Amino acid sequence: IQIVANATNTGSVTIRIDGGAIISVLLQTTTGPQNLQAGQILSGGIYRLIFNGTNWIILNPTLKSFNFIGAGVIKNTTQAIPGSGVDTRITYNATPQYDTSSFFNSSTNQFTIPFSGLYEICALTTFNTVGSGTTSVNHSLNTTPTGSIELGRLSLTGSGTLTTGGPIQGTLAILMNAGDIAYLSSQTSAGSATRTITSSYFQIKYLGS
Repeated sequence: IQIVANATNTGSVTIRIDGGAIISVLLQTTTGPQNLQAGQILSGGIYRLIFNGTNWIILNPTLKSFNFIGAGVIKNTTQAIPGSGVDTRITYNATPQYDTSSFFNSSTNQFTIPFSGLYEICALTTFNTVGSGTTSVNHSLNTTPTGSIELGRLSLTGSGTLTTGGPIQGTLAILMNAGDIAYLSSQTSAGSATRTITSSYFQIKYLGS
């Protein structure tokens, strides 16, 4: 069918034809049909829909002008990572460097995915150590769909004086669904001395559906 929209959508959309049932209008994506995002139907716009047996699928949603969608946070205070072999969630400054779509939650230090699609996640962390012995430290990306993925590892060797190590860094492209979370954690090898994060950067960028 072909319709002329009488309003601009602000979220999910339904349609009733000739007094029939109310049926959702969805957008086909690589992860399956998804609810429309705000502005994908504009008032006065002409749209084509096809019924898949359950829902109406829109064939020509309004395309958004290209805008960068993502968020980036930094850490400029130190954080101790105990030598326990257990992951510690990295904390960040409460105010993001930028955040286009309310990704970052400062109380949980995690990104929440606003809509499904492909995302690029980048992280960079520096450490320091003092004392003797060699310690393996890492940082890992933790997400709802995949669990923990190591993004980098570093061997720190203490020499009795303060030694700066790193940075360790990594970049990962991952398919994520709306509502998924992503946060960064660090781990120091069990039985070693506590190591200290001196700075960290964590970024997420939406690449497309």
